[in-house]
Amino acid sequence: MVRDMKQTEIGWIPEDWEVVTLQQISKITRLAGYEYSTYWKEQINGEIIGLRGFNIGKNRIIHREFSYISDKLSKKLIRSRLFCNDIIYPCVGTIGNAAVITENDRYHIQQNIAKITPQILSVYPFYLSHYLMSDFGLREVEKFNGSSSQPNVLVGSLRQYNIILPPLPEQEAIAGALSDADAWIESLEQLMAKKRLIKQGAMQTLLTPKDDWEVKKLGDRSIIYTGKKNNQDKSENGKYPFFVRSQTVEKINSYSFNGEAILIPGEGNLGSIVHYINGKFDFHQRVYKISDFVGLNGKYLYFYFRMYFGNHAMQNTVKATVDSIRLPTLEEFIIKFPSLSEQERIATILSDMDAEIETLEQKLIKAKQIKQGLMQELLTGRIRLV
Repeated sequence: MVRDMKQTEIGWIPEDWEVVTLQQISKITRLAGYEYSTYWKEQINGEIIGLRGFNIGKNRIIHREFSYISDKLSKKLIRSRLFCNDIIYPCVGTIGNAAVITENDRYHIQQNIAKITPQILSVYPFYLSHYLMSDFGLREVEKFNGSSSQPNVLVGSLRQYNIILPPLPEQEAIAGALSDADAWIESLEQLMAKKRLIKQGAMQTLLTPKDDWEVKKLGDRSIIYTGKKNNQDKSENGKYPFFVRSQTVEKINSYSFNGEAILIPGEGNLGSIVHYINGKFDFHQRVYKISDFVGLNGKYLYFYFRMYFGNHAMQNTVKATVDSIRLPTLEEFIIKFPSLSEQERIATILSDMDAEIETLEQKLIKAKQIKQGLMQELLTGRIRLV
């Protein structure tokens, strides 16, 4: 046994730390149902933002589809008005997010959100917010979850959440380290969003047809047919990609094709899923394979599909139990393209942008993994910052 550690209902923690319930260190309220049905009235020119569950991110307010109420109404429903250092926590749906309010006279909670007001002399708000989003907080959600179909937690259950509580200076240090990790993650997310916008603009510019471009039907410049396999030979440890009717590419133990192709599902999320492959692969019987290009660069055609095929697919959908497209819809799809050398140039530019975005995605995954590991170490006292 580690000398300065003690066993608790949550696990081993430092001797000078405590395990308390959330109600011991905070006051928890929410907007009552009768208050919402009786008094709640939104105003376009209201002074106070009424926050909903989707407005609560991970230690941040998500600026999306805000609704507003008057300051007068907010003061009337004072229990659910938000003040600096309050923590907001969704009790239905997106459980697991939390955010600290950093200003007065700006926000109010709507239904299904808890307002947690920490006792400032006992708990640092940002520490508590991070804790509620940690694995420890999520375990409490599982313990008290009131529904298997849609996650929800009653305020009475929330009050019983177990919280690991270090001394206040250490709480502040832990919150600072985790907030730095959040800032790193947010900077990567913002950079990715910027790169995607730049790429979208580049696609619009590069793939807008010019007067000297050729205009042909896809069926005249490629061979198109569907696969023969359903789920045969599919395996999580398969060596080859197996293209199905979703964004996810699964694995298979054998392959039927080796070469360059574009693959598009023939039903479901039509036009929005386009794959490019150059190698060994197989594909589902309800997926179309486009290959054997004549005068076309495969990567150029892939980007062209991503830009233009969605509208064409939706306009030519066969309405049935599941929306689907037929072979003629692909064969009649009009493609416009410059010289082969210009296609290659366009494909290279857009591929380089995709590679840059993919690199950022991998960095973001790594950053989140690092933060998760750091959180586990800090919240158990295995790493001490004070």
